[in-house]
Amino acid sequence: MELIHDTGWAAPPATVEQPLTGDIDCDVVVIGGGGGGMSAAIRLAEKGVDVVLLEAQTLGWGASSRNAGYITNSVAADPELLGFLLKRERLRDLYRYAENAVHFAEDAITHYGIDCGYQQEGIVMAAVSKGQLRHARRNAKVMAEAGSAAEFVEGPAAGLPDGFLGGVREGVGGTLNPGEFVLGLRAATIASGVRVYERTPARDVTDSGDGVTVDTPDGRVRARKALLTTNANSNGLSIAPKNLASPVWTSLVETEPVAPERLDAIGWTSRAPMVTLHMIIE
Repeated sequence: MELIHDTGWAAPPATVEQPLTGDIDCDVVVIGGGGGGMSAAIRLAEKGVDVVLLEAQTLGWGASSRNAGYITNSVAADPELLGFLLKRERLRDLYRYAENAVHFAEDAITHYGIDCGYQQEGIVMAAVSKGQLRHARRNAKVMAEAGSAAEFVEGPAAGLPDGFLGGVREGVGGTLNPGEFVLGLRAATIASGVRVYERTPARDVTDSGDGVTVDTPDGRVRARKALLTTNANSNGLSIAPKNLASPVWTSLVETEPVAPERLDAIGWTSRAPMVTLHMIIE
């Protein structure tokens, strides 16, 4: 087994944007070039804003290119519990927001012509025990009442691998190659007119009275506003909340390509991607 330090989904960019040297001015400086940073920078540039985007590695190097490749409307909480905690309209707003996020990603794929193998097959929250299956049925009911495109599925008709009893099929989203997705988004960002500086970590961000100043190893950016999109890598920056992130060990296993007939043989005829209903998603 080989330990991969970069994403295993796609090759690195063929060329790297030059790092910042010297002092520059702009309207908005975006710190962090993951999916969120690139999307924000593009939207601002499309509205005529002079944008500088700083990235410590290359655009999309972090979590954006090394995840499981799921595009999902998951709200990262148990639907049944949310049904107890939130009023119905609030819950509907939450699921509408989550599904809009899926459509946002889909629109980007279409608009920028990103070739990332997107398969719009939905996601299944799968059950591996009778107790989980009962829970899945309740979750599906709550989600449907909240307006989510979800349905309860069970048995062979669900088309899931052997050992999975059924679950909740979310009718939006699917899977893609996250490495190819961020490469496509990177190309769109550069083409949008955003001034991109890779290999340029932000060392400090200070309030200069009429704006902000971002110090980098070999330069400085003066901007009217700064947008921090570094997520878990924000620790150490003065404008980031203290104790913003805690380390969590996770792993992603990459296999050789699996032939369709092998998937059929184990009952995975739906090809729907899955997460399980454990406390920690698998």
